Amino acid sequence: MRDVKKRKTFFNYNELALISAPIETQEELSFEWTEYYTENISIFIADEKSSDDYLPSYDEINNEFEVQYKFLDNMRLAYKLFNDNRLNIFIFPKHISEVMIGTSGGGFYNGEKNSILFCSSGTIKLPRNNEISLIGYHETVHFLQFENLGISYSRLLVEGLANYFDGAYGIEYVEEKINKKQHYKWIEEQKKSNNILCINDLVQDSLLSYKIDESIFYPQSAAFISWLLAKYGFDKYKELYRLEYELISGKIYDVIGDRKETIENDYKDYILNIYQ
Repeated sequence: MRDVKKRKTFFNYNELALISAPIETQEELSFEWTEYYTENISIFIADEKSSDDYLPSYDEINNEFEVQYKFLDNMRLAYKLFNDNRLNIFIFPKHISEVMIGTSGGGFYNGEKNSILFCSSGTIKLPRNNEISLIGYHETVHFLQFENLGISYSRLLVEGLANYFDGAYGIEYVEEKINKKQHYKWIEEQKKSNNILCINDLVQDSLLSYKIDESIFYPQSAAFISWLLAKYGFDKYKELYRLEYELISGKIYDVIGDRKETIENDYKDYILNIYQ
């Protein structure tokens, strides 16, 4: 186990919030957090809680350090994605997360604050390796993208990689336990409703303006990244990621390096018959 230390840290509303609020609300929601920290990861647990808020145990917090370090090590070794800056993870109480970060479940990576802001309601089993985690890998991937590759507004490339590594979207109940719902299960349902999108559809969405529903986009963007990495490798992903968003939809086939029809047919075969 790592040497996890503990201290109190005060944050005012504007240091963390993603949503503006009246002054009285800002004053009310400025309070102390308990910071658990190691050499380059901090996990903050809010001291301001209601009786209905989930409070991670010390063992769950320690486990989260191990989960995140293991993932960061794998990303460094396999993909040369490094974490030179401190990763800050804030676990928000549910009763104030909607006011401060705009959600009552899940979270965001905020590049300006170099922080993951997350509302957790308990630990969830991750489908890729059956590890138990408070937040999963999705937002940690965004942290690594921002650190190593810079900013992209392509929803397909930014969210696709995070979805690929997280392995699931939403939750399902299995034997009365909460599991993340794996992408292939969503895609199996979408096959039956004839709702499988082509690459040209997926690549049109920008993070600034998008039309495709998350329940369709997240699983299918993960399938696209799975296909891209398996067939062309991570260097090809990085080449696409670094294109300006306005160029991606017109150049994605040129950068991948084949005819549009050939690429679309190959991907269609993959998502319909191979991806799982």
